[in-house]
Amino acid sequence: AAPLRYLTTPTMTTASNRQELVVFFSLRLTNMDFSEDLFNNTSAEYRALENTLLDVQLLPYLQANLTGFRKLEILNFRKGSVVVNSKMRFSRSVPYNVTEAVRCLLERFCSAARRLQIDRSSLDVEPDRADPCRFLACGDSSHCVVDHRTQEARCHCKPGFLAQQNRSCRSVCELQPKFCPDGDCHVVPGRGAEC
Repeated sequence: AAPLRYLTTPTMTTASNRQELVVFFSLRLTNMDFSEDLFNNTSAEYRALENTLLDVQLLPYLQANLTGFRKLEILNFRKGSVVVNSKMRFSRSVPYNVTEAVRCLLERFCSAARRLQIDRSSLDVEPDRADPCRFLACGDSSHCVVDHRTQEARCHCKPGFLAQQNRSCRSVCELQPKFCPDGDCHVVPGRGAEC
């Protein structure tokens, strides 16, 4: 597929190839401590924070203030107090410079957010042509890969690690206790699980 291109003027942004517009952003929440449960998108803590951002705080603000806004996706959370990596989808053409409008609106949101304390200097907004892996926080046992057909980024477990039920990658030795029936199991970096 041809790479997505945007035509941007001070007053509009249009995606070529009849694609939707996509903008990535990250921001840092300073009034919470990071927990390992925030790496697991099925955990109660992950779901609660995602719900706060999507249903209570950020999503209604974006819907009310951005023409052509379609969807907000929380990609993941990562360490650094709590860094929220997100992706916004818009209709194919909007009557403004989408990257600048999103940055401006998020700066206003940072000041107006009630329950969330956001470091305004941490705000990072990039159009879709940015590195898709930049806004994906993969753990130590995985690395980012990009699907060349869809250009979507995802975390892929390193050798010796597996992910089960949308959880973060864990050691084969931990997930399969009988992997080494006659001895200790350990993961050799780059090679995988060995007995």
